[in-house]
Amino acid sequence: VDGTFLYTGFKPAWILFKFPWYDFSRQRVGVVGCGHHSFSSVCFFLTKYTNARIVACLDPNIAAAKSLAKAYRCHAYS
Repeated sequence: VDGTFLYTGFKPAWILFKFPWYDFSRQRVGVVGCGHHSFSSVCFFLTKYTNARIVACLDPNIAAAKSLAKAYRCHAYS
C-alpha cells in the first residue's frame, strides 16, 4: 500500500439496514438564489441531466423560495 486511497464504491451493511429508505444513488443539492435564472435554467438542468435531487432552496424573497420549493418539492428558507 503506497498511502493512496482507493474508493471501491462499497457501502457498509449497517448503513443499508439503518437507513433502508435513503437513496444513496442521488446527490443532494441546495440552491442559493431562487430567481428566474435558477428556476428556469439551473434547477431544470440539475434535475433533468444529472443525478441530483434538490433538497433546499434559499432566497431573501420568501415568495420566490416557496415557488421554487413547490415546483421541485423541497424545503424553502429565507
